Amino acid sequence: MMFFVTRAILVLIGIAARTTLQPLLGVRPTGHLWLNIWAGNDSRWYLDLVRHGYSPTNIDGLHGPSYAFFPAYPLLVRGLDFAVGDPYIAGLVLSNVCLLVAAFALYKLVFIDADAQIALGAVKYLFLFPTAFLFSGFASESLFLALLVGSFFFARRGIWLGCGIAGFAMALASPIGVIVFIPLLVDYLMQARWNPARIGLDILPLLLIPLGAVMFGGYLYYVSGDPLALVHTYMRWYGQLTNPLDVLINGLVTGSALQAPGVFARVGTYFALAAVVLLLLLLVALRQGGLAYWALGMCLIVVPLATGAAALPLMPRVVLAIFPLYIMLGAVAITSQTVDLITTVSLALLQGFLMVLWTGGTGLVG
Repeated sequence: MMFFVTRAILVLIGIAARTTLQPLLGVRPTGHLWLNIWAGNDSRWYLDLVRHGYSPTNIDGLHGPSYAFFPAYPLLVRGLDFAVGDPYIAGLVLSNVCLLVAAFALYKLVFIDADAQIALGAVKYLFLFPTAFLFSGFASESLFLALLVGSFFFARRGIWLGCGIAGFAMALASPIGVIVFIPLLVDYLMQARWNPARIGLDILPLLLIPLGAVMFGGYLYYVSGDPLALVHTYMRWYGQLTNPLDVLINGLVTGSALQAPGVFARVGTYFALAAVVLLLLLLVALRQGGLAYWALGMCLIVVPLATGAAALPLMPRVVLAIFPLYIMLGAVAITSQTVDLITTVSLALLQGFLMVLWTGGTGLVG
């Protein structure tokens, strides 16, 4: 029910935003406004990959090769397109199915250690998170989340082969997928009670996660002739690796490298402030979910920040995968009906506002 209610409201907000902010419109994959609102800045890249695959020169007029976009989502969209008949609609179907799978997997994961009330609260805040509308967009966020939560569910159950297979697919779904190897390894070592004598061959499936990234890099070498095509693409877009702390400080003081007019001139400051708040919230999540969940959040925030100030605008997308935040919100909200109500209304209003910015084509959210 939460899925259908939130999607219906978001559609209404998106239609109103695109109608009102028509001069700012960007991608229009179809002739239907209610479908076009789910196309973001990355959608053109994914559509190009579905239609043409990877190549040194982009075909659909985009700037540069599409090596920074990982293959799992466009491959699945291409397969589903045979049944649907339209790659864009196929992608929207895939995204929303993956969102439902992620919500179910999150409930089952939380239910391992907590009661049904906290598990349902975590699912509720998954749908209410300020940028959760991106899960229904033509992009890989919901696919990545479903694989991420699934990998942790298998890990908590001790099904390490299932964890490795989900992790392998996860490493092919997003550039941040491979770093999830670290928190999953932490989870394994915690279950082994940090005793080397307890480490067995069941740890080997975790190596499937970096293997996925290596295989994608090898394919890009085959396509481009550059063994570091992926790295060079990210360096071209975001620059050299830098100190994440410097990025946060500079973002708070001077804003990001993003050039935005008028009231959005300090947008980098808001992104940096949000990152700081999330880092503080992870301390609470550490108490709720343990070291593995905290390591996941730290990896998903700190590693992208290390790519430089240009990564700050990516934070609304990256933080969506930090599912321990949803668990934390679900656990805190049950302590008081008033807290739950205030949190629910606040997040819903913020998501509506950000949905306006996104569907209005401002380029400031994801």
